Amino acid sequence: MEMKVAEITIKNIRGIKNANILLPRHGVLIGDNNIGKTTVLEALDLVLGPDRLNQQPPIDEHDFFKAEYTAVNATLMISSTIDETTDTVQN
Repeated sequence: MEMKVAEITIKNIRGIKNANILLPRHGVLIGDNNIGKTTVLEALDLVLGPDRLNQQPPIDEHDFFKAEYTAVNATLMISSTIDETTDTVQN
């Protein structure tokens, strides 16, 4: 049995105000510079990677959308859906 991230929702992180991304079994992030590819990967790292959470601090003011960390509604949100899949290989 294999686990995979099927979906990630990102709100108010760096250059992403609101995004819901459905991930295929195999996918590639492609885009121009400064479009949010690294932000998506770092959001996944925050959700799934214990190393990022051990950094002090794990997030800072630059991680907030437009660096607006003092705004009343300055809340970061990352959620992911993880599916179990079964791999069957046919010859």
